[in-house]
Amino acid sequence: MNRHARWLCVFVLAYFFFVGQMAVAQSPTIVSSSSPGFKPGLRFDYFSRTVGWDGGNSKSQLSSYFGSLVLGYEIQPGFFLAAIVGYSSSTFDGLLFRKLPISVDLEGGGISGLVFGAQIDKNLLRGTRLDIDITGQFLAYQGTKKKWDIPGLAVPGTLEGTPTWMRASIGPLFIYKSSKNFSPYLYPSFDYLWGTFEMKETIQSLQGQEKKEIKAKSPFGIAAGAKVSSSAKLKINAEVGVYPYNGGVDYSAMLIALFSF
Repeated sequence: MNRHARWLCVFVLAYFFFVGQMAVAQSPTIVSSSSPGFKPGLRFDYFSRTVGWDGGNSKSQLSSYFGSLVLGYEIQPGFFLAAIVGYSSSTFDGLLFRKLPISVDLEGGGISGLVFGAQIDKNLLRGTRLDIDITGQFLAYQGTKKKWDIPGLAVPGTLEGTPTWMRASIGPLFIYKSSKNFSPYLYPSFDYLWGTFEMKETIQSLQGQEKKEIKAKSPFGIAAGAKVSSSAKLKINAEVGVYPYNGGVDYSAMLIALFSF
């Protein structure tokens, strides 16, 4: 885990632990159900996933920061739908393109792009202390074309890269209702991430193009988080997740603030 991701995870965990302790100290142990209506909000995500390519024989790292606008609507208590639109900076370090006129090992930094998606949450079981929901999500990133000059050549040369990734997850959400304003949860999920990176190289009259198909090494994850109701109109979710695979562990962090109308 790199330094930025480590501090991000620490911040998210510390945030919902602190706010949760405040909620427990100030509230009774009854959780009020939410009411139908519009629930727009803001969302911030980070993930770092190990991806395989060339038939899974090679691997590299895909990392992404993104901020999104959540356009949510609660159809009835316990049934929530949302559209997601935002901006991402994603890195695809370590991809190797061998079929170009000159081979390229990608270490190009973040590539900006748009993120679109949707989310659904549905309550399956409501108990005195434990709720079980089913939650599903789909996100798609379309990166902008990025150009690089090729250094060290006697003639001008350029690279042009166009990345995409998609992420689909679904699983049960086990919510422990510890107080009116604070509910920790666990979220084991099937979490599938895949995408492409298309690279085009031009050196005077020489041209080459190669597309890499990537897929996350781990298709499963587990996240720990908390739902915090800081007021009747504001609800905050924060979580961190891990994605173990043969040879390592990937990770993610998320923070969402939803406003009720």
